[in-house]
Amino acid sequence: MKIDKRKKYYLMIDVETANGLDEPLVYDIGAMIIDNNFNVYREFSYLVEEIFISNSKEESLMDTAYYSWKTPLYAKKIQDGKIKIEKFNTIRSILLNAMKDYNVTTCIAHNGRFDHKALNTTIRYLTGSKQRYYFNYNTEWLCTMTMARDTLCKEVGYINWCKQDHSRLTPTGRISMKAENIYKYITGDYNFIEDHTGLEDARIEAYIFWYARRKRKKMNKSIFGKKYDKMKEYKRINNIRPRKQTKLEWQTLKWAKYQL
Repeated sequence: MKIDKRKKYYLMIDVETANGLDEPLVYDIGAMIIDNNFNVYREFSYLVEEIFISNSKEESLMDTAYYSWKTPLYAKKIQDGKIKIEKFNTIRSILLNAMKDYNVTTCIAHNGRFDHKALNTTIRYLTGSKQRYYFNYNTEWLCTMTMARDTLCKEVGYINWCKQDHSRLTPTGRISMKAENIYKYITGDYNFIEDHTGLEDARIEAYIFWYARRKRKKMNKSIFGKKYDKMKEYKRINNIRPRKQTKLEWQTLKWAKYQL
């Protein structure tokens, strides 16, 4: 497969989950390979077999999904060939292979911390923690909600528009940063209603990413915040404590700086 090496490619991803917000388990994964100019190269839409189809005699995991009433909608999508049911690790392999094909090292999501957490929680749940991370460790994560917060959500026009309708405000009266409201405003389609299914939501979030980048303003993009240190976070998660350097290591470092 030939790709344009001058372009930067991304994986836009959105997940729908069951089992509450503390330990979310993914049942719907929608994803797209995109570039900076909103060109779409591939799309993916999958239901996670282990979560979506429950053989347990107890309460089905899908009964805990906030949007479980959309199960008939998924049945229609399956019938129409718009979504497929696959094992969680099969979906993971498909996405990782696509990322390799397009040399993708960056994932994007709206409220990306949640998607990041949900994917990792699910793989740990299904593998008994034998696998702990859904994507490769060096994968960068960007958040369109964070990008919108530093651009669009500071603009007087958007602020005033949100204040015209209480549904566009948070319960505490702050400006809404929901993907649905942001998409309504930037497209002018005020009747738009978010599907809350993986691929459809990923599509509108890809548009928000493109729109935020067009602003060409200084913004925070990472899901972990401005001062996020990837190695520090890795050590914290894996309980790796710093140790004192040996005398030989110290001498080596001391002399090495003169070799630069």
